Amino acid sequence: MAAASRLAPPQEAYARYTHHATRCWACRDIDQRCSTGEQLYRAWRQRLDRAAHKVSGCD
Repeated sequence: MAAASRLAPPQEAYARYTHHATRCWACRDIDQRCSTGEQLYRAWRQRLDRAAHKVSGCD
């Protein structure tokens, strides 16, 4: 990937979330909670919702 290319904001947020969630023992354990993982998940969903809203023309 070229240095100048970037992912779309929802993709960047998802990458941050999955990078954390796949390495965090609490995120991988169904019986545990991880505030960092939850925060990253919410950030990803917000960016995804914002992008969908923008694409739909409801800006």
